[in-house]
Amino acid sequence: MYRESFVSYLRDDSDGFAGQLAADLEVKLLEGLKSSRAALTAADWKEIRAEALAKVAVRKKLRGY
Repeated sequence: MYRESFVSYLRDDSDGFAGQLAADLEVKLLEGLKSSRAALTAADWKEIRAEALAKVAVRKKLRGY
């Protein structure tokens, strides 16, 4: 559901802000595909998840959830 909504939003706003975000994302994805950096390890993903969950916890605390 969310994916379809996001894709629809990008299509509807292709000349505006969302269109620029999509273009920037495409550039970043292509840069990543061309890079020689190794794939992320399980430890990398664990660290990324922990960092994201910590950020969510801070936001929840600030909003009083």
